[in-house]
Amino acid sequence: MTEDLSGRLVRSEREAADEPGLVRVSRDGRVGPAPVANRAELAEHTERMARATTQETLAPRRFQIKRRNDNELILFVEDRRESWIIYPPRSQYEFLDRPTIQTVLVEHHPWTPYVPIVIHEVDASTGCREHGLACGASAAIQAGVQVGWNPFV
Repeated sequence: MTEDLSGRLVRSEREAADEPGLVRVSRDGRVGPAPVANRAELAEHTERMARATTQETLAPRRFQIKRRNDNELILFVEDRRESWIIYPPRSQYEFLDRPTIQTVLVEHHPWTPYVPIVIHEVDASTGCREHGLACGASAAIQAGVQVGWNPFV
């Protein structure tokens, strides 16, 4: 499977047999349930993925460190009115639900009302599981590494 095809939603073989269903093909070739339930959600998800993976036309983020400890790193980007909270694997917070013990969780909090908070699952080798290395979560982690806060160690 090529990198270009990985992580995309594809039509399942059942759909060709007039049995609609969507599946997700991950980067390692595993097939699983799609993150959407219907075609309207698929269109919204596709648009969100395109926004997350295209090159940003905005100025680069200028992260400001607001809190730093072993459990979390909180970064503000005031000109974009957003914050990023990074939870390393060593974090002792009980409310965190990680897919693996090496996964770094990154919460993106837009300051705009009614905009949902997005949780990104980031691995050191592949970046964000949903958006890859072009994700803002990777940029937030890089900002922490530049000041000596590495979530992967």
